[in-house]
Amino acid sequence: MPRLKRIEKAVAGGMAILSALLLAGIVTLFVMEIFMRYAMNAPTKWSNDVISFIMPAMIFLALPEVTRRNQHIAITFLVEAMGDDVAVKWGRVLALVSAIVAALAAWIVASSALKQFSTGILTNTVIQVPKWALLSPIAFSFGVVALIFLTTALIGRDEV
Repeated sequence: MPRLKRIEKAVAGGMAILSALLLAGIVTLFVMEIFMRYAMNAPTKWSNDVISFIMPAMIFLALPEVTRRNQHIAITFLVEAMGDDVAVKWGRVLALVSAIVAALAAWIVASSALKQFSTGILTNTVIQVPKWALLSPIAFSFGVVALIFLTTALIGRDEV
């Protein structure tokens, strides 16, 4: 396995572990909120906000590992209908186009996060947090996905 693929696997795997930890945090907060609301008759005012902050990060931090494993949703009947050689070449072209789209998405989200950082925009919730902090994991994730697609286009796809 080329060195770049090993780095890609380590980064995507680390992000997936972080995503799993965030999912565990969401479940813990839901259970705590249910307990506080129904057993203690003292619901929290902040848990729903925190869960809504964590959820996008959880989803997007899992995206690079899903992409690396090629487990994302794809319509493949046209590629499968081609011969093996054509399918491999077409797969690389699609990976290159996907890399460009993911890089563009990363750039758009990162530029929005930088603008929010410079203006100091906060969320309009009980717990106010800077909006750039919520967008940063999304931008980073799209950047990693773009690199995964780029290495797939240039090197090819290894098995998981």
